[in-house]
Amino acid sequence: MGTFKWPLRISSMNGQQSRDISATVDTGASFTTLPSSLLRELGIEATGKRGFLVADGRRVEMEYGQAWATIDGESVVTTGIS
Repeated sequence: MGTFKWPLRISSMNGQQSRDISATVDTGASFTTLPSSLLRELGIEATGKRGFLVADGRRVEMEYGQAWATIDGESVVTTGIS
């Protein structure tokens, strides 16, 4: 597994708010993790809370919600956690 930086646009589901960031991509990750302050700034609301197993073996409970992620002009809905 490895990590690298890549440009990413994260947007609210209605597309009205967005931010371009330099994301750290973890090739072993299953979900997009973003600071809760950024998600709130973009109007992205938490839709639930669940437990996650993180790389160091700990189980943590985090909120999650949905947002648009755009990479190289292609957009997909992603589940973001904070």
